[in-house]
Amino acid sequence: GEPLKADAVGTGLDPELEYRLRRPLIDRGKVVRADDEIVLAESVAEQLGVRIGDSLTLVPKPGQDPIRLRVVGLQAKQTIQIVDKPTAELTLRTLARARLGSPRLHQVLAKASADQDPTDVADEIGQNLPDGLQAEPTELITTGIESNLKANRLSYSIASILAFVAAAFIVLTGMTTSVLERRRELA
Repeated sequence: GEPLKADAVGTGLDPELEYRLRRPLIDRGKVVRADDEIVLAESVAEQLGVRIGDSLTLVPKPGQDPIRLRVVGLQAKQTIQIVDKPTAELTLRTLARARLGSPRLHQVLAKASADQDPTDVADEIGQNLPDGLQAEPTELITTGIESNLKANRLSYSIASILAFVAAAFIVLTGMTTSVLERRRELA
């Protein structure tokens, strides 16, 4: 029959470096490790009728050799996503071999050590970039999520202590009432 088609935004990555810098967003299966592997968004896998372990053929352009890939993982729609983005992850070498349009650098991840300020690291990297490119800390840094998490942990600890004190007071009240009733019975 007619071959199934699906449009997806392909992300090329270097598996050796990528997973040291960010946690993979895989819901089922495993991450891309070899040039013949691909991870698909669940919506793309449904369109193509493939599951983990199935093979698919990527046909870059007419006249180019097809590329056989094995589906090794699936990504579910993220809870913070409003619109499902059809994505596919594969190695940089496979993406280059496919030559699907002009390659664009979208994001470079850099990990700062614990004693470095992420904003200073981004500024230092930005000074060495060509015109038109910029380096900036991630939203996790700029939104102050770390301080929010610390505040939430403190609030949780205080709430837990208050709940424990309230429970202890209820038990103490029950025991005191019981002792007073027993004394009354014995008197």
